[in-house]
Amino acid sequence: MYKNVILYLAISYNQPKFCSVATWHPDASTFADVNTIGSYPQGVFVNTTNTIFVTDQHQSKIVIWNEDSPIPIGYITGNLSQPYSSFVTTSNDIYIDSFDSTGQVGKWTSNLTFDNPVMYTGSNFYSLFVDIANTIYCSLNDISNTISIVAGSVSSSVKLEP
Repeated sequence: MYKNVILYLAISYNQPKFCSVATWHPDASTFADVNTIGSYPQGVFVNTTNTIFVTDQHQSKIVIWNEDSPIPIGYITGNLSQPYSSFVTTSNDIYIDSFDSTGQVGKWTSNLTFDNPVMYTGSNFYSLFVDIANTIYCSLNDISNTISIVAGSVSSSVKLEP
C-alpha cells in the first residue's frame, strides 16, 4: 500500500522556544540598513549562538553581527559571486552559495577563510540548508526541484528531489 515512500527529516540547528504569548519587543533597534547590507539583502541566517549572517548580493559579501550589536564583527568577501544564502553548522562551518550561473556552494571555516567548493549545481538557486547528517540541500531556481549531496563526499553526483 505504501510502496516507494521516501521520508526526509531535516532538523534545524537553531530551535528557538517561544512562549504562547510572545510579542515583538517594542523598543527593538535596527542593526542594519542600506549602508550596511545594500538595497536588496537576500538571505538572513541566525546560528545557535544568535550570531547573524546577512548576504549582501550587490557587494558580493556576507556581513556578520553578534547578538545585540549594531556593529558588524566580520565580513566574508573572498571567492563570492552574488551570494544569495548561507548556512552555518554547529561546528561553525559556513556554506555560502554563489547565485551566478555556476551554482557553486563554497565552504568557509570558522576563521572565515575559504576552504573549497563543495558542490556545483550548474544553475542558480534560492535556498541552502545543511542537515545534522551534513547533507547539503539546494532549492533550484529554474526547475523547481531540490538537490542534495553529503558535505565532504568525494562524489560529484547529486540527488534530485522532486
